Amino acid sequence: MRVSQVETAVTRHDVSLFVIGCLFAVAVLTGALSSVEQTRALATAAVLSTGCLGYVLFYRPPEQ
Repeated sequence: MRVSQVETAVTRHDVSLFVIGCLFAVAVLTGALSSVEQTRALATAAVLSTGCLGYVLFYRPPEQ
């Protein structure tokens, strides 16, 4: 029985998903622990995440 090898290289798409998650985590913490409104912090994270997603999907799309 042969076991196929799994590709474990981290791509820029993996990094972008991590960044989007981190943006929202920082936004939730910022809204909870500071005087910044929660909705404003989440809106900022949403705008930045949209930019990150647009870069990955349209400027540097997957090649497979």
